Amino acid sequence: MHHWTKTASLVLLGVTAAFAIACGGGESGGAAAKAGTAASGRPAVTVGLKEFAIEPDKKSVPAGAISFRAQNKGTTPHELQVIKTDVAADKIPVKDGKADLTGLQVIGKTSEFAGGKTESVNVTLTAGKYLLVCNVPAHYIAGMTTAFTVE
Repeated sequence: MHHWTKTASLVLLGVTAAFAIACGGGESGGAAAKAGTAASGRPAVTVGLKEFAIEPDKKSVPAGAISFRAQNKGTTPHELQVIKTDVAADKIPVKDGKADLTGLQVIGKTSEFAGGKTESVNVTLTAGKYLLVCNVPAHYIAGMTTAFTVE
């Protein structure tokens, strides 16, 4: 069983509150949710994870503070890793069934989390090329990666 850190719990609470406001329809909260802003005030990217794809609602964002909101729409546990690299999405070497991230710059990641759940990762990104990867064993090999650009 995973132990929640205080920070992760607060982030989840903030994301849940933003979702409740967006669905409940407060004008200012609804406008922020429509503009793609997380409860933290950071621009937000919602990323759907499922067997076996990663589907962000945006393929690029401006440089700066970003909140990735990972939604596990599948039935098996997934994770989200944000990696800065010029390596193509399908060209990371594989070791022991996982993408070998040795020498790559992992900017942030969620823990592995169950289907139907949501986790967020807040990062500050500089301009460049990134990959979004699920590195649960066999998931990268099955295609759970996508390119992402920061302008």
